[in-house]
Amino acid sequence: MVKTVGPDVARKSGATTRVVALAGVLALAVSVVVFVMRDRLGSPQTLPRNELRQLATNLLQEARLAEARPIIESLVKGPDADANDRFLLGLLLKEEKRSAEALKVLESIPGEAPQGDLALLLRGQIEREGDRVGRAEGLFLKAIEVNPELLQARNELIYLYGMETRRKALAEQFKELERLRPLTYPEVFLWCLTRRIDWDPEGTFKELNRYVAADPEDRQARLAFADCLRQLTRFDEGLKALEVLPEGDPDARALRARIAIDSGDVPEAEKLLAEGPTDHPLLARLRGRLALADRDWDRAVKHYRAALGADPEDRDSLFGLGLSLQQLGAEAEAAPYLELARRHDHLSALVEKAATEKNRGDPQLVRDLADACEALGRKPEARAWQRVLIDRDPLDQQAQKALFRLSANE
Repeated sequence: MVKTVGPDVARKSGATTRVVALAGVLALAVSVVVFVMRDRLGSPQTLPRNELRQLATNLLQEARLAEARPIIESLVKGPDADANDRFLLGLLLKEEKRSAEALKVLESIPGEAPQGDLALLLRGQIEREGDRVGRAEGLFLKAIEVNPELLQARNELIYLYGMETRRKALAEQFKELERLRPLTYPEVFLWCLTRRIDWDPEGTFKELNRYVAADPEDRQARLAFADCLRQLTRFDEGLKALEVLPEGDPDARALRARIAIDSGDVPEAEKLLAEGPTDHPLLARLRGRLALADRDWDRAVKHYRAALGADPEDRDSLFGLGLSLQQLGAEAEAAPYLELARRHDHLSALVEKAATEKNRGDPQLVRDLADACEALGRKPEARAWQRVLIDRDPLDQQAQKALFRLSANE
């Protein structure tokens, strides 16, 4: 049984900080921020354009919005106004809670222009603050297209994907973060945790409900909200939340079937599972589950193979296929699948142990986590754990050798 935890675990992680530190964004916005000498603040109009920008930036950093406004307005109205100036205006409007005006200004900055990636990031943050997370996701993805090393856009996506339990997309963003910089213990822990974890539905209900209310056409938010209702055993409400999605939507069909199984309506589940793509991971896995319940081992093997073809790392499909093959007497063929399922369980036990604060300083636990990830073929996560060890002890030769081996041919 997959355990549930509250989304506060994600919020406490350095990788999922939802609000960008204002100083960090501003520093990126002007490349290098230097403080203007105080004896020059009395007559900012006499400053060169770059220093005016720096002065406005400093004032924004200090939340002195009223003082920053006339300077920024003069920059934007000047004959040499460019994307840098419009970005500062957009940032000012955002801090003044004038979101619609900020979006309009930021939309005028092309992605390829100076600060174009940051303008997209800022637009995404404004949309996310308004709970329009589908639009926010699109903007964060565009920001990454412009600048693949824009870490905060990836951090924002990690939070959104975590809230919506989109494990594959979440893992991809963590994988890119690991490529770009060493991850902290909380970040690698969260990466491993979210491979199988479900958040406590009581903790995510309000936020997901806001997402759907803010943008009823956000398909991903609606699916996540309906699944949250399922976990709360509010089955009728979960089905109602799915009503706007077409019958042909395979994710919606799979969730309807899951609700039917959880509510004890097996005939309805069978009816739903009789249609839909054969290679959809959740549909195939649910078909395998019903086949196991019917002790129809051949049918179970067929469906679990299809599920693993779409999602090779799914623990339940690995175990289901191994068990079905075992029941058919194919012990040798079953063994590798059952072993992989056992390795998943071992990693889950280690992650549960790592959640305890008193265990976080244990280097052997970190080493065991790295080994368990490697045993499952998860080299990026294994590397990330080895880097945690090296960050704690740069002279850790065992971790250095393991990192070199894991990084070979990458």
